Amino acid sequence: MAKEQSQLDRTETARKTRALFTGIGPASGQVEQLLEMQCCMLKEARLFTLHWFERRQKATEAAVEALHKMKATGSVDPAAAMQAMADWQRGSFERMTADLMEWTALCMRGVDASTTVRLPGSAVDKDAKDAGTSRGKPASSRKSSDAMPV
Repeated sequence: MAKEQSQLDRTETARKTRALFTGIGPASGQVEQLLEMQCCMLKEARLFTLHWFERRQKATEAAVEALHKMKATGSVDPAAAMQAMADWQRGSFERMTADLMEWTALCMRGVDASTTVRLPGSAVDKDAKDAGTSRGKPASSRKSSDAMPV
């Protein structure tokens, strides 16, 4: 009796497991699209952070340069100090504007990537294939020219 119950439990478990994976075939295109979108967003985020850190480096260099200008005369010159500070602030506002513009562009590209529907055989799908993307291959088999180890 216990042996029969054990066999029934295995059969029931196998049936439930098979039911879980039955719908994966039709959804594989959606999974591929999700992976492509994720890859695109990660590339965009990488570029955004790279540019952001470059601007922060320039800000630091500009701040040090402003301090050097303030101390260059050796005496206290409030007009020169204010001019150096104004120059630094102008550059700072330019960098913050660039941050905001690039962030907005990043968000817009993300929305665009997430809302683009690619139907098999559509013009968008054919363009993607022509551009070198491979919808038929798993994401792990694709080679990225700018892949960076984590």
